Amino acid sequence: MNPSQRLDTQELCPDCGGQRLHDLGALPGNAWFAGVHHRTPQPPGRLLACVDCGLRFRWPRADGSVYLALYTEVAVSTWADELRPDFELVVEQVRRRVPAGASLLDLGCHTGGLLSLLQQEYACFGVEPNPSARAIALTRGVRQAWEVLEAVPAEQRFDAILCCDVIEHVPSPARLLAQLMDRLSPGGLLIFSTGDADSWLARACGPRWWYCFYSEHISFVSSHWLQGMTARQGLALLDLRRFRHAPVGAGLRMKRGAMALGYAVAPGLVGGALAAVGSRAFVEWPVGDGVAKDHLCAVLTRAQPVARIQE
Repeated sequence: MNPSQRLDTQELCPDCGGQRLHDLGALPGNAWFAGVHHRTPQPPGRLLACVDCGLRFRWPRADGSVYLALYTEVAVSTWADELRPDFELVVEQVRRRVPAGASLLDLGCHTGGLLSLLQQEYACFGVEPNPSARAIALTRGVRQAWEVLEAVPAEQRFDAILCCDVIEHVPSPARLLAQLMDRLSPGGLLIFSTGDADSWLARACGPRWWYCFYSEHISFVSSHWLQGMTARQGLALLDLRRFRHAPVGAGLRMKRGAMALGYAVAPGLVGGALAAVGSRAFVEWPVGDGVAKDHLCAVLTRAQPVARIQE
């Protein structure tokens, strides 16, 4: 792939406001948004990287109200509720670090799949913009579910906030995490999962990394970004796990990896070959999920203030 080029634009990093941006290349076009096929899809745009904080993001982006409206159209079946690798990690962290009876808020709870694993031990609450999914969540042990974070009563605090596969959907992940930290009780935990743009597969594929194919994904964080963000916000990183988003066997990982890397290097050649044999699946749903540990699960809390030395 071509090396990244310095972007000649007035665009600023949505996280840190940095001006040193690199253009990593064109993102693939995709008529799908969160499982819904649109006749007039969002323009694919380009993948930019901030030199200062490490955030990668889609440019240009639509207005936030456009995305919110699209999420209300999402089919309930778009995101599966079975036990996913990130759900397993989050449940493990909650049970190890949060006392029974504590309150949990799941941002983007969908139909309550994650909270259903914890509702017998904790007081569970959710935020979910899709009305159909929100209604189902309320039948699965979720005590209350709000449409957006801003609708949660300002005075209400939670002992832990969960955020699985959400921050890649917002323009500024750092701003969202700061808002969530403000909703925590003293000593509370923020546990989130998302893609890791520092993984070898993401670096090798650039804008053709499978996680970039989904037009609803507009921000891509990394281990490097996480370290800088926690330092700037005065947070402590208690745990960081890397994992495969999809559990697949070694043979299938090799096959998917070869296709993903081949598409990254020669998209026209690989795409044309697949089209010739009648395969549309790769064009609609990209290959690469499960090839590498290209996701992370992090546990954050407020850093303890340093005691002043009395002279």
